[in-house]
Order: sequence, then C-alpha cells, then structure tokens
Amino acid sequence: SSSAGTDGERVIAGLGSAGIHCWDFEGRLQWRRDLGVQQHIWGYGSSPVIAAGRVYLNFGPGENSALYALDVKTGEVLWQRAEPLERDGTAEAKFQSADYTGSWSTPVIRTLAGRSQLLLSVPFRVRSFDPVDGRELWVCEGTNALCYTSPLVHGDCVIAMGGCNGMALAVRADGSGDVTGSHRMWRHPKTQQRIGSGVVHDGHIYIHNAPGIAECFDATTGELKWEQRLSGPGGKGTNWSSVTVTADGVCYSLNQSGDCFGWRAAPGGYEQIAVNSLGESSNSSVAISNGRLFLRTHKALWCVGNKE
Repeated sequence: SSSAGTDGERVIAGLGSAGIHCWDFEGRLQWRRDLGVQQHIWGYGSSPVIAAGRVYLNFGPGENSALYALDVKTGEVLWQRAEPLERDGTAEAKFQSADYTGSWSTPVIRTLAGRSQLLLSVPFRVRSFDPVDGRELWVCEGTNALCYTSPLVHGDCVIAMGGCNGMALAVRADGSGDVTGSHRMWRHPKTQQRIGSGVVHDGHIYIHNAPGIAECFDATTGELKWEQRLSGPGGKGTNWSSVTVTADGVCYSLNQSGDCFGWRAAPGGYEQIAVNSLGESSNSSVAISNGRLFLRTHKALWCVGNKE
C-alpha cells in the first residue's frame, strides 16, 4: 500500500480506484479527484509526492496507468502522461501480459544536470520528465517488467532497480531523448527480487532485498561490495521494506517478522549495530523524524527514541 504525503498544510493520499484525496489538518476534505479505475492483481503502491505547489502520482499499474500532476490546492489536473503497456520480446512469456507488468514506483524529484527532473521507474525503462509541463526529457531502457522500487540519485547519476528478476541500471541524467546507448553507465541483467527501495550514502547503494539479504554496491560502477543475509529472532527473514539511513550513516530495515536491523553504511563489509524484534509481522519501512524512529507493524505504530 502507498503512504500519504504532506506539505505541512494538508494531507494527500492516493487510494486507487477511489481517487486521490486531500484533507486539511483538522480532517476536513478539501478536494477529491477521480482518476478512473485502477485494476491489477496486486493492487497499487505508489505514493503521492508534493513539490512546488503540485502533487504528482504514478497512477497504476493497469490499463489506465499514467503519471499525473495536480494542483495541490484544488486538485485540478495540470498534466498527465499515459504509461502504455510495453512488451519485451526477450522476456519470459508470462511477462507479456498486463497481469505481470507494471510500476509501483514512487516518483522522485531532484535537480540534476542543472534542471529539475521527475524520475520514474516503469516497465523496461526509467524515464525523466519536466515537473512543470510533463515533457519527457530522456528515457533509458534496461529495467524489467515489474518495477517496485523508486529511483535513487548519486550526483547526476540515476539508479533504477527492477522487481522480479531484479534488473538494475545507472544512467547519467544530462541527456535528451533515448539515452540507452550513450548515457547508461552499467546494468545488472538479473539478481534476486527487490521490493523495497535502497538508499545511496557516500557513493554506495545499500538495499535489503526480498529474500532477506542486505547488499552494498558501488553507485558509479555497479560493483557488488558485499552481501549479508540478515537473521533475527522472528524466524522469517524475507523483507519488503525500504532501507532508511540516518545522517551519521546508520541503515535501518524491518523484515516480515518484525525484526528491525541497524547496520552501518560502510562499503568495507557488513557491520551490525543491533537487531530488535517487535514480535509481529510488518511489510513497512522505518521512518525517521526529529531523532525518533517510527515503525508500523500489523497491529501497532511504534515510536522509538531517547527520552530527552
């Protein structure tokens, strides 16, 4: 499921076929926009992103998949870009249908190569748009049919990671048009499945993949620096959460047993700081705010931090 977004004045949530909704901080509905039917065997998962008076939503997956930009105050659709169902002749046969194709990726907005860019991972490629008018700036092929993770940024480089079969790539963000042949820096054709997104810290990618293995890659070359299976007291090591990193380089991830791992963002090898079990299942990611950790499990919301 997706997360709500806020700009400090309002809360906005994308709710699939029920549309996108905006409330004020007193819980009063400010606007609602119907974007049509969202239908997929695995539902939706992309979260709304608020920036510069607009809210962006990767609506899909399914036949009505599109990237939307709406006015944050009124919900008026400013622009939309359809995401047609693409085919890949080299993929396995089952990845030629809408059931096994789609993007759950949440857009990322960054200033790269001197221009504002909205980045999105979609089936078989990663795309960059102008956030103001929705014009496509560049596109790079190399992901796979199912994209769960959000793009990562390192300098003027964009890293996109696919889901099932786990294709990954890095591309320079200063190009125009199809930059597959000219700007793609590296590509991994197949690894284990990734559902949660990773982070980039000091030039290295840190991610906890779905089978339960933490990995570190060089963001510039794609070289695998280390990998480590994370085992906790809960017994189920599989993981759907994204990695969260603190300013001083401590990574947090939460597996499906509710085991929360703290480990250092260090390319020299895996260094575990702590593992604590919350005792119930979770598919969510750790959020950090004002020196506190917020964790969502099956029955509870947890806040962990120093008393002071």
